[in-house]
Amino acid sequence: MMLEGRGPVPSDLAVVRSGSSRVRGRLVVRDLSAGWGSRAVLRDVSLRLRSGERVALLGPNGAGKSTLFDVIAGRLTARTGTIQLGRETLDRLPAHHRARLGLGYVSQEPTVFADLSVRGNLEAGALSPAAQHGGPRKASHRFGAQRALDVSAAVDSALRHWNLEDLQERNAGVLSGGERRRVEVARALLARPRVLLLDEPFAGLDPEGRAALKVGLSGVPSDVSLLVTDHSHEDVLCLCDRALLLVDGRVVFDGPSSEVMTTSSLYRRPAAT
Repeated sequence: MMLEGRGPVPSDLAVVRSGSSRVRGRLVVRDLSAGWGSRAVLRDVSLRLRSGERVALLGPNGAGKSTLFDVIAGRLTARTGTIQLGRETLDRLPAHHRARLGLGYVSQEPTVFADLSVRGNLEAGALSPAAQHGGPRKASHRFGAQRALDVSAAVDSALRHWNLEDLQERNAGVLSGGERRRVEVARALLARPRVLLLDEPFAGLDPEGRAALKVGLSGVPSDVSLLVTDHSHEDVLCLCDRALLLVDGRVVFDGPSSEVMTTSSLYRRPAAT
């Protein structure tokens, strides 16, 4: 769907069904404006991400893609607008509170714990406060022992899924770019997000690294929503059924990913007059 001037205002923001995982997993952004200093970067951006949906966020350099992720994740305060995750309004919450509510974020900068092993990095995700958002903690010794077994099993499964078993004892600081990125995404998923933001996950990866990351992302649990931005359009679009196109801080296309490349002329900004 082509959009004029501003992004679409979600029509079902107020629809809440008690106990519905679809409601809990939904990310809604309305009329968001933000910038750095006196420079406006985002202008009245609206979008909706349904539970389990995979959406590509595309646009030319400087369009505001990373700034939008920074605002959603809580690294930058919006000037106007609102962000909701399920029933929760995120506008005034710091990043770690958003993570506990189920918002995951993998930035384009390296974030592995370089002094820990690969397995240690994944255990950190599985034991993080964010991973507890699905239910209250219990303090009994029996629960603690069971929790340790659950974490170990979850980490083992992640190592297999992301093809990291042979690297699990390796120091994360010496990994290749592709290996490091798989660790970062696997760790984020072990924190049990409802929505995961991936900012340029394919950047700087060689063909083998991109292929391995695509295999891993194709197996992300179906109830986890993904919002992915990258300059490698082919890699992102093959994972996503829907695409958003951001140009000069505004959403100018929202529709099937199979149609977004037909709008490539939108990447060309109007000539200055």
